[in-house]
Amino acid sequence: LIRQAEADPPSGFKPNGYVVSALQAAWSAITHTPIPEEEPCRHLQDTLVAAVRIGGDTDTVAAIAGALLGARWGASAVPLVWKRQLHGWPGYEARDLVRLAVVVTRKGKPDSSGWPSAPDLLPYYEAHNPAPPKAVPLPSDPGVILGNVHAAPHTDADVIVSLCRMGAKALRTGHRHVDVLLVDDDAPDANPNLAFILRDTADAIASWRQNGETVFIHCVHAQSRTPTMGVAYLMRRFGVGAEGALAETKKALGAVPWNQGFVEALGRIPPAIPASPSG
Repeated sequence: LIRQAEADPPSGFKPNGYVVSALQAAWSAITHTPIPEEEPCRHLQDTLVAAVRIGGDTDTVAAIAGALLGARWGASAVPLVWKRQLHGWPGYEARDLVRLAVVVTRKGKPDSSGWPSAPDLLPYYEAHNPAPPKAVPLPSDPGVILGNVHAAPHTDADVIVSLCRMGAKALRTGHRHVDVLLVDDDAPDANPNLAFILRDTADAIASWRQNGETVFIHCVHAQSRTPTMGVAYLMRRFGVGAEGALAETKKALGAVPWNQGFVEALGRIPPAIPASPSG
């Protein structure tokens, strides 16, 4: 049955309401969808689109494909625009599902900070990483504010993008809180799909800004992860080269990425072509 799924195109597995044919349809979509050379983890997106386009019992086929693809590429391969639409009982969002998955993989035991189960990690950061709140706007776009974790509870931004571990509870009621977990480690396997994460998050921030929403981006110290995301945003939103984006971020924040893994990933992000004033 698996060999048949690998030999026949996805369109051949319809109807697919039966569990065996649903599995074959999902596996056929996975094996027949090319892995992109740039940002290979986009295989997850491309395959899920292909799986749904088979038709039939699309939710079952996509669920099977998604489970297998998630095991291969990880949650970081799911684009933010998709995560924003995830919801479930009792009021769960994407960050809640990630938290539950981490709890399972850690066998129910939180780490030394209490993550991911603790409702609030700010007391931990205040005790172990004390610093005054820091929040500075980008000169090219004052609607994007870069800062540290100590400024996060006080921001009036519409969207808060956390690049470090945060508590299970959203920071502020009425504000969208998005977790984009980055590990401040330059080992190649520390951040799977790193270039994709930076590009995808930068594009999401750009879309929020185009909708008139303000965005606060933070990590713990605002010394590596935060400037990295600031650089990625400038590159994608305004078509700025890496060197110019680094210079502007340093002027605003007083810091540039020291993590060589981040710097290398920034080099793999193509600057976007800025939109014309008319459109």
